[in-house]
Amino acid sequence: MLNRKVIATEVTNLTDARYFAARGIDYLLFDLDKISLEQILEIKEWVEGPELLLLLSSSSLALLDEAIIKAKPIAIASKESSVTHEIKHLEGHVQLFDWADKKISIELNDYHLVADESDLDSLGSEDGVIITGGSEDAVGVKAFDQLDAILDKLED
Repeated sequence: MLNRKVIATEVTNLTDARYFAARGIDYLLFDLDKISLEQILEIKEWVEGPELLLLLSSSSLALLDEAIIKAKPIAIASKESSVTHEIKHLEGHVQLFDWADKKISIELNDYHLVADESDLDSLGSEDGVIITGGSEDAVGVKAFDQLDAILDKLED
């Protein structure tokens, strides 16, 4: 079991999603500019455990209602202040979170980007961790050595 809450970002394939779920991460963050709603729903069918977070921009705002209904994310955020204003009315229906490239805030918890296990040493005791997925070498084939090192340290 991990000793900190973890968000996996840049999730665009089932290989990453299944790996992260098996390692016990808390959240999978899907960027609707990088993965289709249909792909998210397919991944959701194969993965149990992590909660879903959605990230929007002005180009994906039109998918918002359908994404909330079908994907059932626990929280959403925007990459653009204009879109943040557009989704503010949903606050009572779905949780909104603050997003930045290297920091995410959900409720009262801050999550910080960790590129390798040494980055964990600079985090506060209550801080969560952001790790990133990425492209596969081939369908279903990917090396997870760097992520293993980070997540192994979180099991200490």
